[in-house]
Amino acid sequence: MSTVKQGQSFLDKVLQTTGSLAAAFEMATLNGASITDDLAIGSEVTPGPIDNKNIVSFWQNDIREPATDIFVEYESLKSGIDYWAVNVDFVVTPLTL
Repeated sequence: MSTVKQGQSFLDKVLQTTGSLAAAFEMATLNGASITDDLAIGSEVTPGPIDNKNIVSFWQNDIREPATDIFVEYESLKSGIDYWAVNVDFVVTPLTL
């Protein structure tokens, strides 16, 4: 089993534990997951068979782990013209010529 750290996607765990993204679908099947699933921090992932021992060894001997998941604070996205309300965020005045 391999524990998920902050910022890790399913594909990060595939690369870290098998050494190749070619094992993504097999590992997804082992875990009853999709390769696009979001992983909860601290959850356990069952690794697939090792494809590239050099890459797996690199990630085991390094203090870093691959972490490419994109985390966006959604509250910060709730701004701009898509979220503006008439007479709340701006006022419409008649055009005078």
